[in-house]
Amino acid sequence: MRPAEAEATEPWNGPIARLRYTPGFDGLRAVSVLAVVFVHSWPQFPGYPVRVDTFFVLSGFLITWKFLEEWSASGRINVRNFYIRRFLRLAPALWAMLAGTFLVFAASGMSAALSGNLQADALGAVFYVSNWTQALGLRTSVLYGQTWSLSLEEQFYVAWAAALPFCLRRWGIGRTRSVTLAAILVLGLYRTSLVLWGASAARVYFGFDTHVDACLAGCLLALCLAQPRVPEQARAWFARLRYAPEAAVLGLVAVSALATIRKPQDVAMFVPVDYLLSAVIIASIFLEVGLVRKILQWPILVRIGTISYGIYLWHYPLMMGIRYAPRFLPPSQRSALLLGLCGGIAMASVSYRLIERPCLRLRSRFPGARVRARPPRECLDNPIPLPASES
Repeated sequence: MRPAEAEATEPWNGPIARLRYTPGFDGLRAVSVLAVVFVHSWPQFPGYPVRVDTFFVLSGFLITWKFLEEWSASGRINVRNFYIRRFLRLAPALWAMLAGTFLVFAASGMSAALSGNLQADALGAVFYVSNWTQALGLRTSVLYGQTWSLSLEEQFYVAWAAALPFCLRRWGIGRTRSVTLAAILVLGLYRTSLVLWGASAARVYFGFDTHVDACLAGCLLALCLAQPRVPEQARAWFARLRYAPEAAVLGLVAVSALATIRKPQDVAMFVPVDYLLSAVIIASIFLEVGLVRKILQWPILVRIGTISYGIYLWHYPLMMGIRYAPRFLPPSQRSALLLGLCGGIAMASVSYRLIERPCLRLRSRFPGARVRARPPRECLDNPIPLPASES
């Protein structure tokens, strides 16, 4: 066998099936984005916005599984097409939100200072660096504070799309899982060390290097469940701990209510708890076990989850806009929640129909790496049902 052929067949070290659509993941997105809207509408709420971490874990899980599908079928990952698909999924809706909100404020006669702030914040969002501008204390975003998480995820996509093929080629899936676990532990220790050295809560919370382990937790979950016999073992684990998904949900609620991000120690303590509990919920949805999965499949939650990206984009500038246009709607917690929720859903529905869905159709023109050799029969005859949704 020639070396090139060996490299092509080496990655097939376990059955990896295609991800099918799972409504529960959209339901989880819905619950997460609704919780984010609530927390942003109530600045006095003492809790910790853990729902963003749930998005991070889910994103890492789905992206990694898609990569593993591609790798198992062809022995490589088409990184260029992946970046194009991510651009089509995320950028057009983001740009539309930035342009729309800026034009509205320009028409309302905003001051030159506010105009300059919005332009600077929009540039940070367009170039996906707004997490660092907030982490380093360079800016406090006026209308686009929610884009910090989009920036962190985009930086994660760039890093993981480059790192995962290297790890798979060098070590295979099994050892890549160990390396990912080691990276999560190292990043946790690094975050703790920054806290001990006096880093601010903003630096610890918004920094890529101090929060990306939430994404890596989802990556590790995909790497584990992609291994042979692991799904059956996981189902047996859930059978013994019958109420594990429900306990994880209660744990997230408790963290949301009791924790804060006012001190860096809070972030260092609760970020790992948050993504571990989120991973349990995501695994239960993936394996189709537990009551939580059934609740998250309610049609209303699935529908909201489908447009959750648009809701996340639009709710924050709508809420913050009340402060700068009080003659239209008196600023209050109730009006902020009403405008952020109803206005966010309305604008997200328009965005999904006119912008996101057409761009999603364009993504089919940029497929993953093509199969170069026929995979082994055990990969084709995978008996394990592996449903999931398109990220």
